[in-house]
Amino acid sequence: MSLSFRLRYALGLIPNAHKLDSAWSDLLKMRDDLHQIEPSKELARYLALKEQVKSIEFQSNKRKVQSLKFKGSALHAAAQEYTKLGTKKAVLAYLKYKQSPDYDPSNPIASGVDVTRYVELEKVVQAPEFIQEVEFLKNKNRYSTTPESLLETELVQLEQHDLIKRYIAIQKHPQLSFFDEWEIILNENFSEAKLAASLWEPENYWGSRIAGFSFSQSSELQAFNGLENIQIKDNVLSIVTKVEKSKGKIWDSSLGLITKEFGYTSGILNTGHGFKFKEGVVEAKVRFRADAALTSAFSLTGNKPFPQIDIFRSGSNRVGLGVIDHPKNGGVKKLVQIKGLNFSEFHIFSLEILGDLLVWKINNHEVHRDSISHNSGDLFLNFIGSLHKPLSHSDLPHHFEIEWVRCLRRRND
Repeated sequence: MSLSFRLRYALGLIPNAHKLDSAWSDLLKMRDDLHQIEPSKELARYLALKEQVKSIEFQSNKRKVQSLKFKGSALHAAAQEYTKLGTKKAVLAYLKYKQSPDYDPSNPIASGVDVTRYVELEKVVQAPEFIQEVEFLKNKNRYSTTPESLLETELVQLEQHDLIKRYIAIQKHPQLSFFDEWEIILNENFSEAKLAASLWEPENYWGSRIAGFSFSQSSELQAFNGLENIQIKDNVLSIVTKVEKSKGKIWDSSLGLITKEFGYTSGILNTGHGFKFKEGVVEAKVRFRADAALTSAFSLTGNKPFPQIDIFRSGSNRVGLGVIDHPKNGGVKKLVQIKGLNFSEFHIFSLEILGDLLVWKINNHEVHRDSISHNSGDLFLNFIGSLHKPLSHSDLPHHFEIEWVRCLRRRND
């Protein structure tokens, strides 16, 4: 797996994190544009018209109107019969009498079948409705005069509206179906100058819960210094490990919590009080130095300190990832080591949690999968910067940079 990842990364087969980030930003922009367009009256009218015009009934009526002809129609037959009757002797006599000074409308002497029928048809063919319908049937462009044609014209005009153009363009992207299945439940991009206190706590969650404050492990050389070692600049959060004298606490397995003088400080963050989730995808875009002395880690913890799921944990030119069972009594570490990353660049580390199945990805490329045998409850996020070997002033400060963190959940969950 490690070799495969390294080769694929070297050959450029694994997408660059910034390229993935740009694609995600484009997708979010399209989704946000849709959210702005959807309440508009123009879109409502466009969608209603489109449904009506594209309906089977509408198109059937359109074809019917377009296929109509005057010749062969009932109106044509009536007009022909009326014209033919006008040549009959009885009708000609009637017409002559009608034009004479002796004509009495109350006694038109309209006798005979031909004259009676002629009089009937005369009322029909001279009616404005008949004349109008004949003109309609004789017009080769008759459909353009119908209300249906006006609706189609309105639809075409709406399609030229900038708002509708944008809507149509967005709808062509099948990637948008992603939001039919997934919803964003955390999207932290550090756009504010200060850390969001409602989401993040600059402490070790279990340390502050058990002892009331953060403490370091006996193998660590840094004291945790709260917000003092958390910086936000240009929408990037940094956990800063630096040379600095400070008093703090360490956990000693024999003595318990004891006070110690530290020569270094660093930071830690958790969302134990601000955000938890059970299943879904959690990911972060980060950059750090992969050094044997330093640890930059992103992990998940549930209702107990262990098992701990490491989305990544930096080492010497590598990252480890996997599940850490309780370390007491030589507990098992299942960390898979990944080499070959360019640690001068940002990378996106992801973990998909689907029931008991865990899938790790780097820049959207799967690097490991495992299962967790027991339910850890709702999970929260932990970021940490720690030091395990002395480093010179020239090697510090170290910035564990986090550009964003997000979490997604399937909508049916």
